Formats: sequence, C-alpha cells, structure tokens
Amino acid sequence: MATHTQVLVVGQGLCGTWLCYWLQQAGIAHVVIDEERPHSSTRVASGVINPVTGRRMSVTWLADQIIPFAEQAYTAMTTLLANRQLLPAGPLIARCDIVDFFNSPDRRLDFEKKASQFAEYLQWPADEHAWRMLFHYELGFGSIAPAYQVDLQSMLDGWRAFLLQQNCLLPQRFDSSRLQLTANGVQYADLHAEKIIFADGAAAAAAGYFQLLPFALNKGEALLIKAEGLPSDRIFKKGNTITPWRGGLHWAGSTYNNHFADELP
Repeated sequence: MATHTQVLVVGQGLCGTWLCYWLQQAGIAHVVIDEERPHSSTRVASGVINPVTGRRMSVTWLADQIIPFAEQAYTAMTTLLANRQLLPAGPLIARCDIVDFFNSPDRRLDFEKKASQFAEYLQWPADEHAWRMLFHYELGFGSIAPAYQVDLQSMLDGWRAFLLQQNCLLPQRFDSSRLQLTANGVQYADLHAEKIIFADGAAAAAAGYFQLLPFALNKGEALLIKAEGLPSDRIFKKGNTITPWRGGLHWAGSTYNNHFADELP
C-alpha cells in the first residue's frame, strides 16, 4: 500500500461505500480504514427506497430526482462489480413496490387524500382481496410505487473486495491515537493523506472529534423470518414492515430504542 494518498476515509458503510465510488470515478486516490462488523447499520438495514414516507404520507424530498438517480447509480455499481466478478448475486437494486395495509381508519383517509395529490406514487388496487390468502386486513390497502430495494449486504461485500483488489483498504478498527494532524494533511501510522473524511456512523459520536454535535443514537431491531408463499417482489407494510431478504427469508421489523447499552440484539 502506498504511504501517501489524497483522501483517507474512515468507515465503509452505505455513505463510505458511495463516497469511495465517486472518488474512484473522479480519479481521486483514497484509502479506507474499516473494521468489518456484522451489526453495522447498513448490514442489517432492509434497503428500502420508498417515495412516500411517514405517518402523514409525505413524498420524499426531491423523490422525482433522487429515485431515478439512485436506480442509475446502483445499476452502474452493479456493472462495475459484476465486470470484475465481485458480485455473485443479482443486481444491487430491484423494483419492489409496497403493499400498504391500512392499520386504522385515519390511515385510509390519509391515503385517500394524498392519492389524489400524488397519483404518480399512490395507487388503489384493482382487487382489494388480492392478499386475503396471506394477510388479515380489515380496512383494505393501497400501493406505493415505484419503490425499490437495495441488496446492501452484496454491495458492502462487493465494494470491500474491490477495495482489496485496489490495495486501498486497511481492514482494521480506526484508532484515533494513531492519527496526527500535520501542516499539509493528516498522518495515520505510516500513511499520509491530504484530507480525512469520517463516514463511520454512530462510532463518530464516541470519537471525540464531533463532541459538540447533538448526536441522537438509535438502535433498531428486526427479525429474519421464513414465510412460505410470501412473494419476494413486494414489501408489505402495516405498522411494521416485511421485506424480502437473502436466501428466501424475509426481514420483519423494525422496532427502535434510543436507550441501550450495546449493539447486540
């Protein structure tokens, strides 16, 4: 590995991976420091891209620009990794529309109001009995489309392998005691960089560099379930969410807690 680089990136989650992708596309040399952890937020996330969110069913900010851009970008990353035989699974992004079961009369009324405003994302089903064989729902459902799901686990694994191929990954925990500021950049052990960017998620809250920022740490938990007959091309929502997962499983959750002692379930 070189002893000098332009950018030192700490963390290779969702943000760190995309940061490195665009640095690579721009021809900017970089090195990543990342300790692979099974419970990082990106590795356990469901990977849903939803154009309509929240209890008030608001359209995601700039959805008409962001969602097409995301589809193009994930498709481009799929091509790059597949050409290097670093992506054993299918594409990183796939269309996966949302079946939104109404869990209260108010929710149905909200959908009725918003469907007339945002017809490009909210639709009524042709048959409200379409899912009766699999789910119990008293108040009907609406569809949120187009929605997408990203295979975040394959993305992280593929990009990590790409970084190793490029000899620009330090697979270790970041140790702040080894970092020194210099007149023209930073020094980390034997590596000098012109800039350092922290993309290490919740770890930044404990690092000391950003202690004046108002971090609000949150812990989410989900179950991985096996549900026979449940299709893999739909996301089902009724309060909580059931999302397709790897290996024929489904991701069911999530619950959230901002008072916790560790990252374990």
